[in-house]
Amino acid sequence: MQMLKKVSHRRQVAVGYSQSAYITDYCEILLNHLTTEAKLGKHVHEFAQFGYCFEGVFLFDVEDEQFTCSKGKAYDISGNLEHGAVVVEDILALDFKYQQNSKKQEKSIIKFNAFNQKNVYENEDIKVNSFHDATEDHGIMSYKNYKENYVLSLKEQNLEVNGQVFQIEKNEIYSIQVETDILNLKLDKQPKLFLLQLKQS
Repeated sequence: MQMLKKVSHRRQVAVGYSQSAYITDYCEILLNHLTTEAKLGKHVHEFAQFGYCFEGVFLFDVEDEQFTCSKGKAYDISGNLEHGAVVVEDILALDFKYQQNSKKQEKSIIKFNAFNQKNVYENEDIKVNSFHDATEDHGIMSYKNYKENYVLSLKEQNLEVNGQVFQIEKNEIYSIQVETDILNLKLDKQPKLFLLQLKQS
């Protein structure tokens, strides 16, 4: 079994809109690069969507509400909500789309500034750990091995997974597969990395 595998591919979606993408039937992980030339009309999809803005500014329209997303802002919206964006300053942003637990499908959820003080966001379906702005040496950190585990790297760096060291590329998405119940990670200093976990798939 390959413990760490690059799963993203790069594509040009439209004028001013490119991305590194990993797309399956049950989730999508998209690292989006958009300029002010990009046109993002309103749309609807069944997936719920967690998002994070790494760089730039955009206006995010959800149903009848509008929010300003800038560097460091995170959000989570439930599926089947009409949404779209207007790019104010060129952006680099994450979209993590996932299947929503059936218990929540009747609810409309819009959360902004989603991370807690430990830079973790969690609901019934996903868990997201942000190390994007981390500067300290974390040592070895242990996490539950969920159904699907991914890392998004914003720089070229080393990542140690259960004692094995891998070199990972900038702006790429990797799947992590281990046979143990615990996932042990050791990061570079200033890792600029997200750990994205699906609890079910």
